[in-house]
Amino acid sequence: LRILVCGGSVAGTALTYFLSQSLSRYPQLHLSLVVLERSPAFRLAGQNVDVQEAALAIVRQYPGLEAKIRNFATKSRGIKIVDDKNTVWGQFERELAKTPDVGDARKDKGDAVDTEEIEVPRGLLAQVFYDETRNLDTVDYRFGDYVVACTDQKGGQVEVTLKSGTKEVYDLVVAADGLTSKTRSIAFPPSTEYDPIKPLGMYCAYFSMPHSEELDGRWARLFGAKGGKSVLLEPDGKGKTRSAFIMKPVDDQALREELDSAFKAGIEAQKALVCRIFSEDIWEWPRLRKAMMETDDFYLSRLAQVKMRKWSNESSNVVLLGDAASCPSPATGMGAVNAITASRVLAEQLVSHHTDLPFALKEYERVYRPYAEKVQYMFPGQTALFCPMSEWTIYAVRV
Repeated sequence: LRILVCGGSVAGTALTYFLSQSLSRYPQLHLSLVVLERSPAFRLAGQNVDVQEAALAIVRQYPGLEAKIRNFATKSRGIKIVDDKNTVWGQFERELAKTPDVGDARKDKGDAVDTEEIEVPRGLLAQVFYDETRNLDTVDYRFGDYVVACTDQKGGQVEVTLKSGTKEVYDLVVAADGLTSKTRSIAFPPSTEYDPIKPLGMYCAYFSMPHSEELDGRWARLFGAKGGKSVLLEPDGKGKTRSAFIMKPVDDQALREELDSAFKAGIEAQKALVCRIFSEDIWEWPRLRKAMMETDDFYLSRLAQVKMRKWSNESSNVVLLGDAASCPSPATGMGAVNAITASRVLAEQLVSHHTDLPFALKEYERVYRPYAEKVQYMFPGQTALFCPMSEWTIYAVRV
């Protein structure tokens, strides 16, 4: 069974891991995996994500995997809601891990602790799965290349043309290349009648900066400014603070158009625009502005969900996974849960029904879609927690 996985982040590497782990139960299955990542090297950038609920239960089924993920955990105590004087208006503390070695860590509020859900930088979570699979004989990771065309072959196989000019044939192509998946747009051409990307009307600029124990400590901090703006600072436990500048220009059509145009304008123009939008409205601005202008991992993104009518293509064996299939958006905090859980379900169906891939893909969607809809759920007004539009909303969030 020859499989091409497009995308080397959490969903792609997790699927590779779960498929590889299944081989011991199916010795008759000959598996060959190629993981194609558009970036020239493995990407460590990205905000903190949570391994919790179903994803944590899955991780615990694989000996040693939880410990390896916890090795990269932020050990953040939770999140504090602060004002422009850094006064704490409220805080949400994480549940302590149900392990015997935690002891009395909560006695000192300044200490990092192990929490039940595992908060970990997205790139480092993907690295755990990558490190577990990159030296396997059955796995080939390739960087700096991507699919530009797919052609159906007899027997359900798929011929792909890569940007490098290579043409290769696979039994299955898995599109795990994110919210704006290029592979999805090729296998499932966009329609004027239905766009699977559902914008939330929010934009976010992400970057990392040096961690300050005095200012950042072991708590994430959320600061809201009127006009639909907020800043989230999250310590990553590895010497950096992950920063997210969130914008929701509901009543400003001109600003929305500027932000949309900025995606084609380049990184420096995007930084300048974000600086202009926030300016003096946020606390610790000199420090944050300096860090933004100096960072080399800045990126601007639209916040959206993906809602596909179908996750697999009946005419050929192409299937969607993770954000490419059912992105819940960072606003839900369930992106890593979606990636890991969907990857495990797909892996189980592929190895169980490897002689009938169309059936395996239908079973994957039948089993996982109800949970995907659950992790995508957002209660009314949820985005207001991140982007308060008025002084009253800011006060309501704080109290």
